[in-house]
Amino acid sequence: MEKFYDYYARCNANYNMYIKISIKHYLDAKLFYDYLCQEQSNFLSNNNWITESLVVSETFVAFAIESFFNDYIAICFGDEVFFKQYVMLSAIQKLQLISEKKFNKLISQDDEVYKTINKVFLLRDKYAHNKSSDIFTKFKEQNIFSIISLEDQRLEYSDKYIDDNIIIKKAFSYSKKHLLGDMNNALESLIALAKLSYYIDDNDDEINAKVKFFRFISDDIDNAYEKTPTQFINDIIDKLYHLIKSNNVLKHMAEKIDSYNKIMYNYIDK
Repeated sequence: MEKFYDYYARCNANYNMYIKISIKHYLDAKLFYDYLCQEQSNFLSNNNWITESLVVSETFVAFAIESFFNDYIAICFGDEVFFKQYVMLSAIQKLQLISEKKFNKLISQDDEVYKTINKVFLLRDKYAHNKSSDIFTKFKEQNIFSIISLEDQRLEYSDKYIDDNIIIKKAFSYSKKHLLGDMNNALESLIALAKLSYYIDDNDDEINAKVKFFRFISDDIDNAYEKTPTQFINDIIDKLYHLIKSNNVLKHMAEKIDSYNKIMYNYIDK
């Protein structure tokens, strides 16, 4: 009975909720991205909505990981010890603490679990500690001058020399490429969660981190041990994606976002 209370009779650990928020917003972005790829004319005016969903997804993965670390350290060493000694450690330091003091393992920057978790928090820090950039340097890095020069040509010469569609296609291709990169980062962050749960379970046969992280999709957890972390997350995403898509959600989602944008822009313009 003591073990039950040590591991389960806890409250206010929000990592499961954060994981659900992250997966929901990743799916929102993926579904709407696929819809907009069919509607190029709407893509450029709505792709910011996808970016916003991905920012939420990526940051809530980081929230989930740190929430789990805090809870797990308190379970292992006690609440009082956690607040006196460990609460101010960074997420990576908490991972090192767990590995060293709980698992009797030293991990370094070359270990996979270290690199995986560090990447999640570097991404989170990019949003949490955002700063401006020189616009021309940024344009040069992202090779956006070719799009601008096309627009200059269109203004300078008559439309018979260059069609507006060329500019739209160039901008569409550019936006699509960078959104795919952002979507891959968000997916890698979710995979990092699975990798962490596998790492914890490999070293602690009582906590059952996979269940703690992903209990809202329990039928997938039964098969998790036969899969890699990447396969596990991709299967979850694919299953939920096709369930949503089969219920004709895309059309309603697009209409909802279009209405939302109109209300927001009208309000901001005033």
